[in-house]
Amino acid sequence: MSSDWVETVFSDLCVITRGASPRPIHDWMTDGDGIPWVKISDATATNSRFIGKTSGKIKKDGASRSVEVFQGDLILSNSATPGIPRFMRINACIHDGWLLLRDFRGATKEYLYYLLVVERPKLVAQGNGSVFTNLKTDILKNHRVCLPPLQEQKAIAHILGTLDDKIELNRKINETLEAMAKALFKSWFVDFDPVRAKADGRPTGLPAEISDLFPDSFEDSELGEIPSGWSVRRLRDFIKPVKDRQGDRNIEEYSATVTGIEPRDSRFKKNLSSSGDKNKVALEGDLVFGLSRRTINFGRMAQPIGAFSSVYEVFRSISGSTISTKIVEQCIRSRISEFMVILKPAAREGQAIDREVLMDQLIADFPEQLSAKLETLLEPVSKRVELGSEHIFALEQLRNALLPKLISGEIRIPDAEKMLEEVGV
Repeated sequence: MSSDWVETVFSDLCVITRGASPRPIHDWMTDGDGIPWVKISDATATNSRFIGKTSGKIKKDGASRSVEVFQGDLILSNSATPGIPRFMRINACIHDGWLLLRDFRGATKEYLYYLLVVERPKLVAQGNGSVFTNLKTDILKNHRVCLPPLQEQKAIAHILGTLDDKIELNRKINETLEAMAKALFKSWFVDFDPVRAKADGRPTGLPAEISDLFPDSFEDSELGEIPSGWSVRRLRDFIKPVKDRQGDRNIEEYSATVTGIEPRDSRFKKNLSSSGDKNKVALEGDLVFGLSRRTINFGRMAQPIGAFSSVYEVFRSISGSTISTKIVEQCIRSRISEFMVILKPAAREGQAIDREVLMDQLIADFPEQLSAKLETLLEPVSKRVELGSEHIFALEQLRNALLPKLISGEIRIPDAEKMLEEVGV
């Protein structure tokens, strides 16, 4: 740390106020025209440093009973999951589970964001509460930190912000690619657009070799109306649960890239416990299911090997199956809301899904030639998503390594800039 760094408290760096809630809050919530209402879950829903949307709204006349925030404001959670800083991308209202930081002096809000990320464990350790840790306003106000001069703050925030911007861009690209794959699958195997076009005497818009694989009529089934000649089968006809445990005590850790629903492009990292029979090994192409408070954590393995704790269920393609795990993944993604309703009540203790309930779900079994054709079309998309996920992870690793060292002064600006140049950022 350089001699020109200064020690201070947060209250000298900005004005800190607490959010407020109209009471009783359920009387003020609305599904209609209202003001975005920032919940803690809106901050934990993604890995972004921004809040750009909320899951709820309050009535417009509730704003005077709350605290309004605007685009660019920096807020910090102080309850439930305390110590999470976020920038606002929308105008909204915050309840008393948030602190609002404004009127910065001697510090930039961009630098303070990263400083708060680093200081979070220390802040949370000072909190109290029997059920949830509460981060009182005075804890933040009196928290002592060391800051570099303003120009160095700006340079540090720029380096870290550049990495975060690149990470977010890659996430958006992956989301777009995944949406394209989902849309194609939905068109063919959920909405049956080519079949409907042929039944109506319209062109399908597909090459003849693909169009010819679709029938021109429908028949009734357990799933409702499906293309003539197709059948309905259960997921257990295509995938099987992986029950094997990993007992090799010499393996300290596996890491696995899984493209999930929430959080997207997750990197699950699970340490193997001293009891090897508590860990499952997933191979490339396996489907991994978990369950969180918000959604199903679900994805297909993109790396050769990974280890997961017993709260995850791992499924592998049955030998000789006419539908691969890639297609099964798309089947589930296309009906994810339906699967959520089915699997949530079936969740067992420890947040694991019920494998038997999952495997009993019905899907349309379409011709193997059509499945192969879809896989051929989706393969380039899958590869780009996997490469994007790997790039995201590499950038996250670099950012996480640089963050505490830049904030502490262990690494100086020229060295950090050189590291960014080496990875092409």
